[in-house]
Amino acid sequence: MQGVARRATQPYVSEIEGTPGKTVFLFPGQGTPYPGMAASHYEAEPSFRNVLERGIAFLRERFNLDIEAALLDASTDRAVLAATENAQPALFLFEYALARLCMENGVHPDAMIGHSVGEFAAAGLSGVFGFEEGLSLVATRGRLIQSLPTGSMLAIKASAASLADLPPAISIAALNAPKMTTVSGPRDDVYALRERLENRGVRCRLLETSHAFHSSAMEPIRTEFTAAVRAVRLSAGSVPYASNVSGTWIQAEEATDPEYWYRHLREPVRFMEGLRCVGALGVSQVVELGPGSTLTSLAKRVLDRDSRRVYANPTTGSSDEGGGVAFAEILARLRRPLLRGGGSRAFNRSSISR
Repeated sequence: MQGVARRATQPYVSEIEGTPGKTVFLFPGQGTPYPGMAASHYEAEPSFRNVLERGIAFLRERFNLDIEAALLDASTDRAVLAATENAQPALFLFEYALARLCMENGVHPDAMIGHSVGEFAAAGLSGVFGFEEGLSLVATRGRLIQSLPTGSMLAIKASAASLADLPPAISIAALNAPKMTTVSGPRDDVYALRERLENRGVRCRLLETSHAFHSSAMEPIRTEFTAAVRAVRLSAGSVPYASNVSGTWIQAEEATDPEYWYRHLREPVRFMEGLRCVGALGVSQVVELGPGSTLTSLAKRVLDRDSRRVYANPTTGSSDEGGGVAFAEILARLRRPLLRGGGSRAFNRSSISR
């Protein structure tokens, strides 16, 4: 739902000769998953496979939800991952497993940022909640959203300020880049807005989502979702990440407040501000952990143009056959500047082993 629908068909690293500095992990949100997205890493990486199998078994037992084929079989009907109740836990599980794999191979985050549901992966890895608790929250979130009336979302090549005359039923859902904004609302209203904008020469595109995320459409599930969050033990976390709600660093009182997680669902994703926040650390390595390269594209638009910065995407498309080998090569390249004296701090592994 970020508004840039590009899917990498093989892993890549750009601007490889980075210099020592900070490493940031990016976690994409709904609108990015595709069938079989975890297949190559599942076959090549035992530790990734172990995390995935643990999560798949947990979802089957606790929620009677089976996402194994969607994650591992490219021939699965795309409609399976178009359903929010499947897409959100699948994303969390895939992103979490990828991040664990990176960290086990010596690439650790100094900071993180997720887009919409991607923030749950960042929070889980930071230690705000445990792996199964995070998976449970995301599965509950997806199930509750699925129960709501459907809606639509529209990515618009325009600033939020230029969209001040939106119809009352339409909400700003995400501020992704200076001229990349996503709106959300009832299907008919969103389609009418698209026609009006296109008649004015404004480029826009409907997103592959089932509901009007980050809008008033989410309000009916507030009580039930916050109750689910209250049932989970929340902690401050050990690795900083940018909040979608504030666009700056998450605070302990936010991460541990069930109402924050409802606001995170209801309010706009301030991704552009969050990127600028983490970029101010002096980031030399930007690693997108999830399907495709949507957030990498946004980061290149938002962050300053530092030719020394490494942009890495260690994911593979469904047709790639050499994912494991390519992934190992990317990890080796990411470690090079770390070994030259900069490097990310050691990650507190105890925070993600609960």
